[in-house]
Amino acid sequence: RNPRSCCFTHDHVAAREGEHNIRGARVRTEAFDCLRGFAALQVSIGHYFSFWAGSGYDHPHELGGGNAVLMFFLMSGFIMQVGYAGKGPADGGCCCGCCFGCGGAFAKSFWARRLARIGPIVWLSLVLYLPIAWFELGELPGVLKVFMLIAAFIIESIFAQGYVGVGLINGPLWSVCAQWFFYWLFPLLTDRIHRKRTGGEIALWSLLYVVAYVVSWLGFALLTGGGSVYGGYLQAHLQPVQKLPLFLLGMM
Repeated sequence: RNPRSCCFTHDHVAAREGEHNIRGARVRTEAFDCLRGFAALQVSIGHYFSFWAGSGYDHPHELGGGNAVLMFFLMSGFIMQVGYAGKGPADGGCCCGCCFGCGGAFAKSFWARRLARIGPIVWLSLVLYLPIAWFELGELPGVLKVFMLIAAFIIESIFAQGYVGVGLINGPLWSVCAQWFFYWLFPLLTDRIHRKRTGGEIALWSLLYVVAYVVSWLGFALLTGGGSVYGGYLQAHLQPVQKLPLFLLGMM
């Protein structure tokens, strides 16, 4: 019986049968690297046309391959779950020491590895883009520019720009903000999803995640767009919390 959950009592023994034989196995992700490559190419080409060939681009509300990023979120949930489900929050502790089932030492080490992997390149990209961001602010007073860039740098360096709108320095980092939101929750979620299910259960949960994503997207777009889905497209597209059903779908 699983002792690690404060809200659930699922038996994880069945789900983990045989895993002791493959603990050292490496998850091969070459096929997913290929899919990532195609998705990244779609984003690059789409951005090129939307920003540099606007007269031939008839879809101003599709931000140049932006929906290809949704593939990254789906795949991230899948690969994280495949790679870590058998190594999940098995220590029974919580990161804050007040309850069970939140990941404990696993959560801390997982977050540290994620930060070490994505943090340096994100921070480097912000530093390199600062001169361009200064230029893009145009004729604003210098003191105001400095204040805005410092505030933006702090917000974007802690992966929080998605909660306040598109980033002032490096806008495409909105996707990292969404990824980091998922990383915060992953140690809490992995054991909840890692258990045996029937094909019908998997289909039902997957359908629920799809519906949750669509409904939340439309709701957020309507709310921020003054009743217009197109009017709130960008705000809904950049909202990290709204992307959680995609990660959960990948995990399932």
